[in-house]
Amino acid sequence: MWRLVSRAVAKRERNTTSASAVVVASQLKNRFDQRHAVRNNNGGRLLSALSGGSSPDVAVQLDYYMSPQFAGVACALVDDTYRSKGIDNLHFLPTCPVGHEASCVRSFQNSNPATLATFGSVEQNVFIPTLHDDPTLEVTAIASMFRRSPLCVASLSQLRDGDVIGAHEDTVELLQRVFPNQKVVASPRGTKNTDLLEGKYQGIQAYTTTEVPALRRLMEGRGIDPSKVQFRVLEDESGADADEGVNLGYSQMLFVANEALDASTPDRREAAQAFLEATFQGWQAAIRDPDAAIEAVAEAQKMLGL
Repeated sequence: MWRLVSRAVAKRERNTTSASAVVVASQLKNRFDQRHAVRNNNGGRLLSALSGGSSPDVAVQLDYYMSPQFAGVACALVDDTYRSKGIDNLHFLPTCPVGHEASCVRSFQNSNPATLATFGSVEQNVFIPTLHDDPTLEVTAIASMFRRSPLCVASLSQLRDGDVIGAHEDTVELLQRVFPNQKVVASPRGTKNTDLLEGKYQGIQAYTTTEVPALRRLMEGRGIDPSKVQFRVLEDESGADADEGVNLGYSQMLFVANEALDASTPDRREAAQAFLEATFQGWQAAIRDPDAAIEAVAEAQKMLGL
């Protein structure tokens, strides 16, 4: 169970590393360094961690721009948690079109075989059909970013039969199943809040973590009462019968190129484990101190240009 503490205490905790953690990180880094000059038996390609070489230790493909939904990643990056786990060279790939996350991960790993692990993040309703259609992508889901999905539909009044809901192109089919009495259409992400306020749509796909607060701020700026916003969290749209309603499960997931899971290359598995440990340590820091997490996201945006 994570606990809430004061901002000062949280900052001290983030800056204090236990002796055992230092030993583990040092051992992991030493193993990376020892393998730096080790080549495999199939032609001499370097499989080790690189500190300043052409290929990063770990690469990451986010499925959206750096924002509060990646607060844990931002905290781990800004607080140097990844480096403390032995990852000296962490590379974030440019944002990509919706649904291309897995192919970008596969393409980068193929082009950079010395990279120990290439990760991606994506919604499960995008990842599963993508991998089903193209198993040659050879990626595997290994963790979740959230235990509960922040996906919702926001509106200014109760939705009626025939109302139009604007949704991201990759979520239209899902929302249409959830809202069979409304018409769900693909809509531009960048204008959906203004489209809702101007009456183009009666509801829009949104995330409670980022977009509902942004919508309320926009309404305040336009002199509109922000309390008019209604939102229905999809995971709450369930009936008494277990077979009814929506069970999204772990909505946003982390996946990795399968090379990182190869038992014959323990340095890759160690790098993948180190990335996950650092990421979720970052999430613990974000939960303890939300104000510092907001600052970390802003700093990560500057660092990464994403």
